[in-house]
Amino acid sequence: MNETKVLDIEGGDRLVLKEGRVMPVVLYGAPVLRRRAVEVSSVDSEVLVEVVASLFATMESAKGIGLAAPQIGLPVRIFVVDTHNAAVSSRYNLDNSSPLKEVFINPEIVWRSEELNVYEEGCLSIPGVYAEVRRPERVKVVYTNLRGERVERDLHGLPARVVQHEYDHLEGRLFVDYLSPIMRSGLARRLKDIEKGRVDVDYPVTHNPQIPEDWHMMFLGTKSQ
Repeated sequence: MNETKVLDIEGGDRLVLKEGRVMPVVLYGAPVLRRRAVEVSSVDSEVLVEVVASLFATMESAKGIGLAAPQIGLPVRIFVVDTHNAAVSSRYNLDNSSPLKEVFINPEIVWRSEELNVYEEGCLSIPGVYAEVRRPERVKVVYTNLRGERVERDLHGLPARVVQHEYDHLEGRLFVDYLSPIMRSGLARRLKDIEKGRVDVDYPVTHNPQIPEDWHMMFLGTKSQ
């Protein structure tokens, strides 16, 4: 499709997105989800904007509120967040009064509060699996935005939780890693089903992501295999 739309994100950044740039979400069991992502060397690139556009398009198509580059098969340190339309369960005391829509490039979580909260998490890469995870209530994150500026932000509530969840993807961690052995044991059959591709979702998924050649060359310096 040749239609475009303008996407406004935090700090006045604007992206002109090609409609329909939706990538399959990589499922649990794929090696790329366990690989520590590499840093982005330059933000002055049309390829980077294309990747970010695809992350937003894929996240929106799957009705997610966060998505990391490894989840579309690209092991680089980028993720996107949009909590504006998130439905926060009244069972949990988790604030979303300051919703966040942002691109995080080469992020670092430099501070975590001692105060913790519990919230039920899920993941587009682990469909149908939900579990309560304890995380810091507040974090301070330093990252590069699309203008190439290094930004420091204090986050709390739902935005802080989503940023921590997506940051874990860049480190090769998944939310199920935080669960107790007993809870993991109870999910073993479901996780095995996902590893075998037995999922029922309304968005495209894969265990074998196919990365566009220009993405691979730009960020990883090699041709895709």
